[in-house]
Amino acid sequence: MNAKSDNSNLTEITTLQHICSMDFQINPEENPEHKNFKDVIVWLQKEIQYLLDNNFEKLLNIMYRIDIGEDRFREALSNQRSKDISYELAELVVERELQKVRSRKKYQSK
Repeated sequence: MNAKSDNSNLTEITTLQHICSMDFQINPEENPEHKNFKDVIVWLQKEIQYLLDNNFEKLLNIMYRIDIGEDRFREALSNQRSKDISYELAELVVERELQKVRSRKKYQSK
């Protein structure tokens, strides 16, 4: 990986974290800086687990706003695999938000 690619990834990670902070109403000043996508997933996992335990309706609303497909959301909830449900949901959020970030970047540069 070259320096330009590393810088691009870091920019995506920072943008992704900012968007997720807004989606989940997390104070940006309380967010640690993440160096990779896995760190963002683990960070989001904690927020999602809190909502699963305490405010499922709010989690549903956030997933709808982010545009996580209902089928994928239900599949994650019903999965009996070894992965934690909150981790799997965090992966879906990061995947979807990253698609948006890359799409915006693609069309801004044209």
